[in-house]
Amino acid sequence: MSMAGNSDTVGDLTQPELFIGNLPKGTKSKALKDELATCGIEVLRCQVKKPKSRRPYAFVRVRTQNDAGKALAAGSSLHIGSRILSVEKSKRCPSNLITDISQLEIHELQTFSIGLFFLQEEVFIQRWCSTEIAGDDNVKCTMDFAKEDMHICFMTSDFEYKVRFLFRDMQFFLYFGCNAAAKLSGGHRQSGYGLVLAFQNAPLVYRKDRERRIEDVIDSDDMGLFGLLDGLDDFLEMFSPDDSMDYIWTAGDEEDEVSWRRTTGTFTRDSTVQGEYFHYLLTPSSEKEFDAVVRRLRHKYDGYEIYRECPVVETIGDSQLFERAAYNHQARSHPFQIMFMVERMVSQGFLFRELLSDEFFAMLRDRNAYRALRHYEQAYCQDLGLYGVVMEEPVADLHAAFDLIEVNKDVGRTLEDDFRAEYSSSDHVLVHTAVVTPLVIYCEGPNLETPNRVLRKYKQLSDRFLRVKFLDEHLEKLRVGSTEHPLTEILDFIKQTLGNGLDIAGRHYDFLAMSNSQLREHSCWFFASEKRRGGVTVQEIHEWMGDFSEITNVAKYAARMGQCFSCTTTSGKLLVAESEYQDIPDIKTDDGRKTFSDGVGLISKQFAQEAAMSVTNWRGPVPSAFQIRFAGYKGMVAVHPGVEPPLKLMLRPSMRKFTSSHLQLEVIQPARLHAGHLNRQIILLLSALGVPDDVFEKLQRKMTKELDDCIHNESVAMKVLAREHCLNEVISPTTMLHVMLSSGFRFDRPRQAILPEPFLEAMMLAYRNCHLARLEEKAHIFVEEAACLQGVLDESGCLDYGEVSIRIRDANGHLSVITGPVAVAKNPCLHPGDVRVLMAMEAPWDGHMLEDLENCLVFPRRGARPHPDECSGSDLDGDTYFVTWHEHLIPSKTVEPANYDGKEPEQREDPSKPVQLSEIFDFFVKYMQNDSLGVICHAHMALADLSPDGANDPKCMELAQLQSDAVDYPKTGVPAKLDRDRHLPASYPDFMKKKDKTQHRSAKILGHLFRDVHEYQPSKPRSRLPQADSGRGTFLINDHRAYFDRDLLVPGHERFCEAAIACKHDYDISLVGIMKRYGLYKEEEAVGGFFVRLPRTHRRGNLHDVQAKVRQEATRLRQQFLDDEFDVVPEEFRGKEQVFRLQKASAWYAVTYQPKHAPGPSSVIYHERRGTRKELISFPWRGLPSATCRRSRTPQREGTVAGSFPTGRAVPPGHKLTVTRGP
Repeated sequence: MSMAGNSDTVGDLTQPELFIGNLPKGTKSKALKDELATCGIEVLRCQVKKPKSRRPYAFVRVRTQNDAGKALAAGSSLHIGSRILSVEKSKRCPSNLITDISQLEIHELQTFSIGLFFLQEEVFIQRWCSTEIAGDDNVKCTMDFAKEDMHICFMTSDFEYKVRFLFRDMQFFLYFGCNAAAKLSGGHRQSGYGLVLAFQNAPLVYRKDRERRIEDVIDSDDMGLFGLLDGLDDFLEMFSPDDSMDYIWTAGDEEDEVSWRRTTGTFTRDSTVQGEYFHYLLTPSSEKEFDAVVRRLRHKYDGYEIYRECPVVETIGDSQLFERAAYNHQARSHPFQIMFMVERMVSQGFLFRELLSDEFFAMLRDRNAYRALRHYEQAYCQDLGLYGVVMEEPVADLHAAFDLIEVNKDVGRTLEDDFRAEYSSSDHVLVHTAVVTPLVIYCEGPNLETPNRVLRKYKQLSDRFLRVKFLDEHLEKLRVGSTEHPLTEILDFIKQTLGNGLDIAGRHYDFLAMSNSQLREHSCWFFASEKRRGGVTVQEIHEWMGDFSEITNVAKYAARMGQCFSCTTTSGKLLVAESEYQDIPDIKTDDGRKTFSDGVGLISKQFAQEAAMSVTNWRGPVPSAFQIRFAGYKGMVAVHPGVEPPLKLMLRPSMRKFTSSHLQLEVIQPARLHAGHLNRQIILLLSALGVPDDVFEKLQRKMTKELDDCIHNESVAMKVLAREHCLNEVISPTTMLHVMLSSGFRFDRPRQAILPEPFLEAMMLAYRNCHLARLEEKAHIFVEEAACLQGVLDESGCLDYGEVSIRIRDANGHLSVITGPVAVAKNPCLHPGDVRVLMAMEAPWDGHMLEDLENCLVFPRRGARPHPDECSGSDLDGDTYFVTWHEHLIPSKTVEPANYDGKEPEQREDPSKPVQLSEIFDFFVKYMQNDSLGVICHAHMALADLSPDGANDPKCMELAQLQSDAVDYPKTGVPAKLDRDRHLPASYPDFMKKKDKTQHRSAKILGHLFRDVHEYQPSKPRSRLPQADSGRGTFLINDHRAYFDRDLLVPGHERFCEAAIACKHDYDISLVGIMKRYGLYKEEEAVGGFFVRLPRTHRRGNLHDVQAKVRQEATRLRQQFLDDEFDVVPEEFRGKEQVFRLQKASAWYAVTYQPKHAPGPSSVIYHERRGTRKELISFPWRGLPSATCRRSRTPQREGTVAGSFPTGRAVPPGHKLTVTRGP
């Protein structure tokens, strides 16, 4: 059956709808209809909802607006029994109602198959088919082109299943329509039509107890037009999420509520491998069934093909089915690095498990197998094009990879040589990752990461540590929530995984620990214990980490264990003897309830110098403070002249979290200056405190103009980049761009003899667009008279309550002493009292210890309450504060700060017993169920926008307290209790872009700021590429080699070209891996994290967080390829380090831009868009600032180097290029 309506029926589906609340328990729809009929109200449809966490309510559709008016006017006169009903207009999101039935396609399927499609041979290898459990003609397919999703429904004897696909994840579809019959084994019926679809991610699978058939909901016989539409509305409720419940899809049954529950896809024969293959075959019941579907798909998604011959469908027999035991035996007999790579390729869809023969595994025993697999993977990893790629003949392909190794003369190296050469790094460790979803486990990495205490201790066993992330099938955070129908099966699956561990690449991994940040991301650490006698085990690591026996609260116990996994840097010089540190008392308020010194200690100046040296790439003055980990202590330590040798550290009881014998200082980060930006929460509070709207609008307009000008004017670009170039951050993307511009590279129209640089132009354009998007999404407005600083304490006691000290030293060494009123806040901030207006003071005399504290916010040790505690209940253990001295941003009034005493930690039944790992597993799952921080913050913003009182609204005040409880939840174990009836808004402002919710046009400042940027039309970059021969070679439009500048070739660079080609190849492959993992198409998006929309693989994530992750991976990639390449100088260049770096950097440039190094068969090419193939060009620029140069007007002498790299492109007459190290 194919059902698609027309536009004439739309009006019938948009009849007035009412929301009726306060229903008595057990209310039936008939009783409610009868009560409404007493007022003369004609009810077309009544749907009663019966949640467990709140009173029943109903959605009622009436015939006319007059009927709706009668119901609203009736008000308190409507009642059932003794309970008075509440009546209001329904605010249910229109997207959850049927607005255009013409966008709907419903079809009966003969079969629904999961397997793998081989494009060249036109063969579909069937892994599973619906006929195995559902029988023939028992499958329904619904495609909703308005919501852009598809559902496959089928039934077994016990359950009904629904498999949901999102069209946004679709990679390709192929339609087979012909008269030829498909060869179907296993007794399937013949059909000449079929639709093969491939998706980027696995589908969502739902299940419920079988209670009725779809035919019971929709029966077109003798229904009439409206009856048919009403039945269809009922049916579609099965595929529409309930407003207040994530992942719970409710059927529209009037008498009782039937709920779909997310499941792990256990309808397949072997659920352990389900989801590894993202090819699906839909076979219709009739020949013309899919004609309309194909037309719609081709119209919405161009670039797909229609085939005339149907594929051969081959069913894998039981003897061919993947056997986990046999595979594990093979895995244990091969090196871990090789088998993990195989697992990774299987999970990414490059390999099909059933095609991995004994011959394939035998080839993996070759000493060159690792490099062969790398070539094997690289050949497929770079394909980001139209079709999903699967190795159809693994043995033949692997033979070809071995042949390629012999041609490149790579034979003879051991696995250890290959692995260490590829991933060697003195400052980082390799971390493997497993992404666990309800349907499949994805293997990722290994990636170089900043180590933590545990990884540093067991660095030789780093491949036995596994970072485990629990995500949904779209690689997004699982949104569980405290709903009436929790994801019981999936949560049980997660708890089971935590308890039973994971088997990957022949090793068994068990739960080890989790940090607070990991818990919020639903992530944790696993470890594979050594089987040999005396080998390292999970228990041994726990014992080495410290003594946690004094901690009886499960949440706090887990948090303290996770403290050992904070990413830190250190060195052997930072060892501290027991006699070199001491405890000093905390400084408290007079009543002893609050602690001024909560989380902050002291460090000697000499030891601070040694700590600064341990921080990678640190240059400049010694930092005034450090965020640290030491033994069982955590927090900040500030430089203090009173700490004299032999003492190095003075620590406080508030910093001590557990007992540990690890006496080595570890640095998380030094105190440094960060640019000050407003955000929506701060703007909301400042507006509530009386700051005029035009202040924010002027600041945003100024920033918008600067961002637009920076793609046309290099001086403006340098100014904009400089404010994000934080002191000593020399490896960030903005620093790289700033150094390129200051070195003379250009992206505007050619002038003099300087050629524009295409990579710089692309990066600056992406930078501009990215920051405009951040303005739109976050109101991330730069304020020149502001900064983000970490807090420390005035140990001298010279600052009074209400005073602070702010001394800022920028990247150029310029010192600014801030005086006068300042506004201070810390995110997240929801209460108007979280913004404190304080007075910035100078040091009382020259040489005072306050003058030693720069680039940090110094709070007083006096008063009735610590100022950090007044700011969102924060402390001084590393929290960062926004502070502004912009005269128009200082609010004219303030509000008393909220009380953030917090809740008492959850108590166990028997606190005398030690905390067990099983209790941590329970808490992990419980946290996933009750984590409501995001919901609270969003609800606060929406309610503040709706209320005339803004953030001063009583409900907003309550949410502010709940937010504090939610922040403390990982440490207390007590969740924030959100009253959804009271605290969830009826609608959300347009600037929040809640497409799945009812929205309204915001009339407040955040709405104005959003629409100003949303409607802004940025200027287009000018054309800069010469179109003819300019004396430097022939230039081709959109060909980066047209920009080749031979003046950048340093004599002697040729000796490094061969190695540069190999290095570029490996770099490009790694970069494409990042692009593929995050669904990015442009190189500049991956290099700088400059993308304006969430990638398709992270649609529900936070844009800023995903950008930060991409930027972090790109930075690690840079470190991986540059640390040894430029810092390790060969013996022959001793004393000539500058020449070595120039020649090597010039070789990197040559192999990327020089025409004679044009891409060959082994070069990495990627698809920027469908049908567009481009070569990657960021490789040489990743050398910045390892080798940089600047212009000087020194006359060029005979025999001097005419050019160097990276530099301004060509050298004008009379100029010379001189090399400097760093910015």
